Amino acid sequence: METLGRKMRALRKQRGLTQLQLARGISTPSMISQIESDRATPSPQLLEQLANRLGVELNYFESEFIEKSDELQCYRSAKEHMEAGNYREAIDLFQSLSWPLAPQFRPDSIYMDVATCYFRLEEYERAANMYESLVELGCNRSEVSVVVSGYYHGALAHRKLGHDDVAIAYLERAREILRTHVEHYSSMSIKVGLSLARLYLQWSHFAKAKEIYLELLELTHRYSSRVDFATIYHGLACSSTYLGEFDDALVYCERAVEEHESLQNNGNAMRCRINRGLILRMANRYDEAYTYLQELRARVNPHDSLLRTAIHHELAQLCLQFERLHEGIEHTEIALTSKRLDRRAEVALRTLRIKIFLQLQDLVNAYAELDRLEGCCKDDTTSLPTDYVRLKCEVLHQLGADAELIKFCQTQAGQTISADENQEREIAPFTFWIFPRQ
Repeated sequence: METLGRKMRALRKQRGLTQLQLARGISTPSMISQIESDRATPSPQLLEQLANRLGVELNYFESEFIEKSDELQCYRSAKEHMEAGNYREAIDLFQSLSWPLAPQFRPDSIYMDVATCYFRLEEYERAANMYESLVELGCNRSEVSVVVSGYYHGALAHRKLGHDDVAIAYLERAREILRTHVEHYSSMSIKVGLSLARLYLQWSHFAKAKEIYLELLELTHRYSSRVDFATIYHGLACSSTYLGEFDDALVYCERAVEEHESLQNNGNAMRCRINRGLILRMANRYDEAYTYLQELRARVNPHDSLLRTAIHHELAQLCLQFERLHEGIEHTEIALTSKRLDRRAEVALRTLRIKIFLQLQDLVNAYAELDRLEGCCKDDTTSLPTDYVRLKCEVLHQLGADAELIKFCQTQAGQTISADENQEREIAPFTFWIFPRQ
């Protein structure tokens, strides 16, 4: 079918004009390129100017233009609403377009726009359904990039829904397609790999995570930027630590710091440095870790509450090892004052305080911290630490609260069976304050 764009391209070439010459003074070469590829349609004023420059009457293009003008106006309005954050209005306009779509519209672009609107509205189920439609469309048209994009964004939507298993399956499919069609290796390969490796890291599949990060390291040399190098090295440091390969982890961590510093990403470099202290602690190099973190403490921006919290948490962990218990409590108190304290961080800090208070034989404060911990997790008991039951039993036992202890154990006995039936994978222990970026 001869479209407005094809007519214009053919006529321009007949006149011996370049896109730059046709655009000069009335448009841009980029707009001419979009019009000729039917990715954009000119306004009536611009179309008239282009017709004059090409030496034809406006009606040479008019039939195609009039036929599509209402649809184009609807599409443009949808895009404007989308850019303005009026996602509901944009969805209604996108869905009002006539099907089959006019040639200048790409169905995959419309699907992606509608899915993006649903995602921004936090209607993740609908977004996921649209991304699945995008995958089906790509398969039907044998467009690998569309299929991969659908799987990747669909995985992000399912992660928001808490369906990590589905997200992993989608990302694995996308990864396999990209491996099979090597000509499509691109920045999308990096995005897919980073998301998948991070999920494996969070779900304790450390060897798989490291395998992907190493694969990405090779890909990044060819396709991506130094920012990706830093993220990949950070991921390798995390996965190597969990695998007990501490020397490798320290090397990777240092490389991540170097990459961030070369880009003047000082905040990210400091995050990696904090994780270096954590790696030293995990490797039982406690004295070295303590000295290193104390030096680091003086260099952290006092206004960066997240990093300040992370350092004080790590120092408190070391104080427990050194039996500097009162100092450990002081560090946790400072950390708990953070304005950016999320639930996961608060759970880690309160769990640590329970352990320290037990060491101090301060059972009153240990019991009070247990109460605060349970209050923090009351709407999501899965966020309780893995040693919660042991710690509560120990506190109740030492307090002599036998009746409460028996009741608690009876309750846990019933819940344990249910948890064992439903939980197929163990989530990685809370160790790294700063996980690699997706």
